[in-house]
Amino acid sequence: MPQSRINLAIVFAAGMTGGTLFAMAASVVMGRLGIDLLGVWRMLFATGHAQLRWALAWWAIAGVAFLGGFVIAFAMSRFEWLFLRVLRIVLLGAVMIALALLACMAPSSEGVAPTAYLAANLAATILAAAMAAAGAVFALPR
Repeated sequence: MPQSRINLAIVFAAGMTGGTLFAMAASVVMGRLGIDLLGVWRMLFATGHAQLRWALAWWAIAGVAFLGGFVIAFAMSRFEWLFLRVLRIVLLGAVMIALALLACMAPSSEGVAPTAYLAANLAATILAAAMAAAGAVFALPR
């Protein structure tokens, strides 16, 4: 199926955006489980288990973003979605319900300076966007 440059740009943008949103959702779930992104800065010289736990949070965000961007771009570039209108509506409804549930699960940032919280989440979002873009690039047809 030949695709124009505009279609590939839309697929790339959708993969990058979707992968970033998946990573943000993963960050909310990890925060709810007690694995926060700011732990690295609070205990910079911690040993063993603590460092591994916070490094896992950053790697999980990068991995989820990469896989999310890849899967979305792959699905959009390989399947004809015009005839799958009902499936699109069901998937969109499921995504909206999942995002609403995740919003309720968002952890509070008690005892953390707002600037540090903002900086960590901004860094995580930039990392997620870069990894989602890489995943989307790998999924685009050559």
